[in-house]
Amino acid sequence: LSQNIDLTYLHCGHNPLGSLDLSNNINLTTLICFNNDLTNINLVNNIALTFLSCGNIVNNTWSNYYNQFTSLDISQNTALQSLNCPNNQLTSLDVSNNTALTRFYVSNNPNLYCIDVDDVDWADTNWTVANGSIDSTMYFSTNCSLGCTDSLACNYSLAAITDDGSCLYSSLDTIEVISCDNYLWLTNGLLYDTSGIYTEFLTASNGCDSVVSLDLTVLNSTDTTYSIDTSVCEGFGLNGYYYSISATFLQEFPITQCDTHFIELNLDIIGNTTKSYDTIAVEGSYLWNGFTLTESGNYVFSTTNVQGCDSLVNLNLTILALTSLQENSTKKELFRITDLFGRETAYRKNTPLFYIYDDGTVEKKIIID
Repeated sequence: LSQNIDLTYLHCGHNPLGSLDLSNNINLTTLICFNNDLTNINLVNNIALTFLSCGNIVNNTWSNYYNQFTSLDISQNTALQSLNCPNNQLTSLDVSNNTALTRFYVSNNPNLYCIDVDDVDWADTNWTVANGSIDSTMYFSTNCSLGCTDSLACNYSLAAITDDGSCLYSSLDTIEVISCDNYLWLTNGLLYDTSGIYTEFLTASNGCDSVVSLDLTVLNSTDTTYSIDTSVCEGFGLNGYYYSISATFLQEFPITQCDTHFIELNLDIIGNTTKSYDTIAVEGSYLWNGFTLTESGNYVFSTTNVQGCDSLVNLNLTILALTSLQENSTKKELFRITDLFGRETAYRKNTPLFYIYDDGTVEKKIIID
């Protein structure tokens, strides 16, 4: 087309063209050359160009040809308003000086990271991943000779001469989990019931691969129950807990992460008893549970009942003064007090009673109050 100097519109898409010379077509405003076999194109002389479509339509039925541009410089095409070059092999793209350029689509160029522009802020605002202009791995710069120079990084730039610290790398993360019976891995939503190492390949927000491994140990749960049957007088303490009523209690003791022991306590509270509470008034002294008491007061005698629990006997004792006759008589001990019918009874005032002593003597007395 080198002789067609008045040519303004060219549509040559879906062809096996391996080269295209438009150096003499200085009036060309529209160029559509998608899905060819082009690897480069020189548009330096086409300063009137306003529309350029040089990408590829993938999975099409018209042809099996795909452009494979690795670099594209349109910095001299200052009249350009629309650029459409997706699905290619671009590693460098210079759209500086293109102040008229508004429609911009270069997505699915996996080797393109840095794009040369004049105004980074304007490009960041208007040419975004959301509107399909670029990929998430691409960024804008006023000098793409700066960039990631590490070939091991996932945003390595062939065009970069000086490293700007922007290199991004794939991440490798391994988590170790010990679980009972099974484990739901939220990373992929799968439920595992067998120990092993499981791996998922993800794409991070920065476009790099992220490899996540799960080192899983699955343990079988076991529960064991032990029983304790016991009878106590007041209460029972077990592992820091105190029980004071008759009932069945269950305590849980985690032994390991998946093993639990249970203790079933069958508790019977018998209780202590108080046998009696006696009030007695005698003269001189009183023999009580093997003790001779000579002073008035309240006395408590502790013993045990048939269940082995405490049993208390209480005595309220009054020691009366001896009469002068009694004081001069031979000392004798009171054996018991009975009423008029011979029934043993406690001391009572204003009542005729028989006082029987250990020497066999009997006194009939009434103490009047």
